[in-house]
Amino acid sequence: MENFKKKEIREGEATAEAFYEIKKKMDNAVEDDTPYVIHDKVPKVVGDPHKTTVKKENYTVRFCLPRDKYDKPENARETKLYYVIDKEYHDIGIEPRNNFRIMGAIIDLIPFYNKLYEDGQMKEFSELEIFSIFAREKKEAHLAVYNIVATFLDIDDETGRYMEPMSVFRVLGEIIEAHPEIINESELFSESSTSGLAATEQQ
Repeated sequence: MENFKKKEIREGEATAEAFYEIKKKMDNAVEDDTPYVIHDKVPKVVGDPHKTTVKKENYTVRFCLPRDKYDKPENARETKLYYVIDKEYHDIGIEPRNNFRIMGAIIDLIPFYNKLYEDGQMKEFSELEIFSIFAREKKEAHLAVYNIVATFLDIDDETGRYMEPMSVFRVLGEIIEAHPEIINESELFSESSTSGLAATEQQ
């Protein structure tokens, strides 16, 4: 999944509060004991071994398709500029083939919520700092959220650019709640990658 170009993300209605809600869902995921992989020299699995059920969920994404570029889809609602349609994605889960792609997209979101140090440690930004970051880097924050959802649902770039912002934020929250393990796996991988890079540079 290629990252969306900045110009492809429309100004939306997603708010700093919605962005902060994602942070709270990620914090809840860290407390979850669903098994996940620690990617070390010898990978190991940690967590509750009884919580290994393969999870498949349904997700609904709202798209706003420009009327000057698209014919009206079936069941779409019309506004002055867009055809608005809700598309359902059924039985979606994390597969081995897309696990690292999803992790990569999540890792791109982590710096909006945490300061990463060279030794691999992370310090959480305060709520006020996160609001400030969102105000200053709104497009980049949107891009990070969009890319996780698009990667998870395998939505192509052309279609993905027309996802409605608040719909995307809602779906990301649902993904995190369904798959807390991918958050834990991504955060630890991010920490180890940062510390590993620092160690290499010091040699």
